[in-house]
Parts: sequence; C-alpha cells; structure tokens
Amino acid sequence: KNMRNLLNKEKKLRKKGFADKQIEETVGFLRQKGVETVWDVQAAYDSGLFGLTERCSFGSHGLCCRNCNLGPCRLDGEDIPFHMKLAVPKTSRSTCGKTADQIVSGMFLQTVLRGTSAHVGHAIHVAKAMINHIQKKRNELGI
Repeated sequence: KNMRNLLNKEKKLRKKGFADKQIEETVGFLRQKGVETVWDVQAAYDSGLFGLTERCSFGSHGLCCRNCNLGPCRLDGEDIPFHMKLAVPKTSRSTCGKTADQIVSGMFLQTVLRGTSAHVGHAIHVAKAMINHIQKKRNELGI
C-alpha cells in the first residue's frame, strides 16, 4: 500500500513538471544547449511504443528480487495487472523467505545507496533512517 502511494505521488509530480523552480530553469538551460537530461530519457519511456507505457510491473513495483542466482523472485502485488499475475508463483515469500515488504525495502535501499555512494553523507542519512524504521518496527512487534 505504501509503495502504491509513493508511485502515485511520483506520477503526479511527473505530470506536474518540476517540484523546484531552480531545477526547472536549469533543465531549460540544458535543453537549449542540446544536453539530454534524465527527464528527457524518462519522457521517452513514458511515451511508450505502440501505446505500451508500462515497464515490467514486477520491477516497477519493486517486487522483483535478483540478489541471488535462484531469482528473479516475483511476488504478487495489488497493482500487478492480471496477465502478469499469471507469472507469479502462489507463494507469499521469495526463495530465501523474504516477504514483499522486505524485498521492496531491500531493493529500494540498495538502489538509493548505489546512487548516493559518491555522496557518503547522503548514504549515511538513508542508512540511519532505515535503522530507525527497523527499530520502530521491532518495538511494535515486541522483538
């Protein structure tokens, strides 16, 4: 449910444009100079081929784990289209026993940390936020 909310917020921001005026001005300047930006590449994906704008539903929802040679593990999610559900095994856990929430949070954390590895300060903030969240969940569950 939380992942769906995040994806919906992201889609709304994409339709709206830029959340920050300075970024909008910078991207406009770069486009005038002929520099392709991440927004241009994403727009190409969003335009789709033959009207197909969805990428892999499992990967788009973070429900695809490729961390070992037994994968990719694909778990069912509420927003997965019916034709994709046919490719999902009838299990609620991956081969190694992770739930959908564990796969999504783990893959998200790996992606963020790869992107922030050049900026260690950002990576530390992300790691601390995840640790705080895990500790909060442990307290809620009485672990």
